[in-house]
Amino acid sequence: MFNKKHFILIIALVFLVIIFMWQWKLKQNLTENTVSCGGDWSYNEISCPLGSYCKSLNQGPFAGGVCKTLL
Repeated sequence: MFNKKHFILIIALVFLVIIFMWQWKLKQNLTENTVSCGGDWSYNEISCPLGSYCKSLNQGPFAGGVCKTLL
């Protein structure tokens, strides 16, 4: 019934679904609580959660940014 190709395809699909659900949940948390990051020394202690990055606000090197999800 299932051969090795089907098993690998199902595992990959489950893995992708888990990643998308994790990113969606992270996006929900980041939109509820806007997190500032980067910028001058006041933001040095704040870093974005795993699975997100610091997006610049394009207001200069000391302005910092906000955390956005990878997907």
